[in-house]
Amino acid sequence: FLNCKKLTNITLPSRLAGFDKAWFSGCTALETITIPEGGTYYSKGGAICTGTTLVYVPVNFNKATAAQVYVIPSGITAIADKAFEDARYVRHVNIPYTVNSIGASAFEEATSLHTLESITFADRTDVAPLNIGERAFYDCVNLTEVVLPDSLTAKIADKSEGANGTVFTLNIADTTPSLELSNY
Repeated sequence: FLNCKKLTNITLPSRLAGFDKAWFSGCTALETITIPEGGTYYSKGGAICTGTTLVYVPVNFNKATAAQVYVIPSGITAIADKAFEDARYVRHVNIPYTVNSIGASAFEEATSLHTLESITFADRTDVAPLNIGERAFYDCVNLTEVVLPDSLTAKIADKSEGANGTVFTLNIADTTPSLELSNY
């Protein structure tokens, strides 16, 4: 499907044995990919998933919604590396308590994600820490709000760099968790 610039929607079979987001490189109008449940890969909440891992959000997903809020589906436990790399119309992300891993570069290198403004983490009911991969929020220059519940603990691989050397640091203390942005 490489460079199918007018492709807006596609349905793939549930028997799909593999999935590679590179198949849709250059598909600048793509809004939805539908894969029925029952196979290794399936679509849920607008994203492509495998098991309990969100692996890909299409380039124009959420384009028609005014608020451009994406609620990661309940039951998802991991966000794969570069899962949101192409998502142009996701301004606000709500992450459920079930997510315990955000992959390396999950929101990185998407010039379109310059529009990502906020991330809200749901209150966690378990004690498992949230693991955040390296450069998870790299180049999210408009990310100004991260809502962290008191119950959140996090492990960050190295650091998550933002544009112009901004480094995101999650501070988890006995009081209120916070996110600091600092330039290096």
